[in-house]
Amino acid sequence: LFPAGSILEALLCILVIKTGLSGLFFGVYLHYTRRPHKTVTVALSVLYALSAYSVVMQHNLMWMDGIMLLPLLILGLHRLIRQKKPVLYTVSLALILLCNYYIGYMICLFTAIYFFYDFAAHPASVTNPTEERRHFLSTLGRCALFTLLGVGMAALLLLPAYYSLTFGKNAFSSPDFSFKAKFDILDFLAKLFPGAYDTVRPNGLPWVYSGVLSLLLVPLYFVDGKIPWRKKIATGCFLLLLFLSMYLNPLDILWHGGQAPNWLNYRYSFAFCFLALTCAADV
Repeated sequence: LFPAGSILEALLCILVIKTGLSGLFFGVYLHYTRRPHKTVTVALSVLYALSAYSVVMQHNLMWMDGIMLLPLLILGLHRLIRQKKPVLYTVSLALILLCNYYIGYMICLFTAIYFFYDFAAHPASVTNPTEERRHFLSTLGRCALFTLLGVGMAALLLLPAYYSLTFGKNAFSSPDFSFKAKFDILDFLAKLFPGAYDTVRPNGLPWVYSGVLSLLLVPLYFVDGKIPWRKKIATGCFLLLLFLSMYLNPLDILWHGGQAPNWLNYRYSFAFCFLALTCAADV
């Protein structure tokens, strides 16, 4: 679509389209799961699309697709749990894995945790509006089935990628699984504020900034009287798990597929931004 002399303009178009779709899909997710005011939807969608992770990773085009499609996958999971509708979940999962198996692995891990979080955070009247018997086990089976279907649809690229990795790339280092902290907690808190970017080198900290608005609203989430305690506790545990995944070395390596990253640390930190902005929407 672009002549060779306009390759920079082509790259700019790709960046703008992917960033715009990230915001659009997050807005769609909020609309169908939270239904906040339209102004709130637009504001939080912009914060998601322009989070620190998204901006830093604009030089890594292949990873932006996961950020873009994650909201659709979680919306599909909501529909699968509540309405037994599997199409959006299956297609979104297949697209994420086709775009990039590496970030796709991290999103699969996040989605698996989100599945149990959704049941822990909401009563049966919310997750099981049709009053299906043994709803949790039935939904777990459906989710496993359509996850396998989505992975199977992406096997066209997953199998060659796996075959390629067997030539040594999945063993290029000897990761250290020792139980140790990766950074100082106060340094992490500083990353929640604007202008906190440091580096993509091995000593870099997580990119978790997603706007001052989310920084103000997320603490209010846990004192808002309209939000049930059950949901607060489940969300608090989920956020804590994501933080500990970045803070503790063994969990961090697990998120990276068993290999310590070579620069560009905490490649799954966009999941923290996603959950934080979801909390902001609830507030």
